[in-house]
Amino acid sequence: MTGERDTTMQTEWQPISTAPKDGTEFNAYRPDQGVFTCRHAHAEEFVAKDMNGDPVEEYPDFECWWHDRWGWLEGDETPTHWTPLPPAPEREGAG
Repeated sequence: MTGERDTTMQTEWQPISTAPKDGTEFNAYRPDQGVFTCRHAHAEEFVAKDMNGDPVEEYPDFECWWHDRWGWLEGDETPTHWTPLPPAPEREGAG
């Protein structure tokens, strides 16, 4: 039938330990916050650099879940589950 969407995309919630760690944004879940979008990030993405482009401070191998408004999500803030973001809607008039 024309106009039907492919609903085969994985939508099951999975343990956060299986979430992508390549910077891909996904829907995350935590009981106290519900569903929100986050991604895995490394500290070097946010470390200040001096005029030579060298890091001002060293953050050895620090990585964590990141939310654009809340920042690093650690400890009790860590999401418990994740699922991929749904596909963006098709543009009208495309095709």
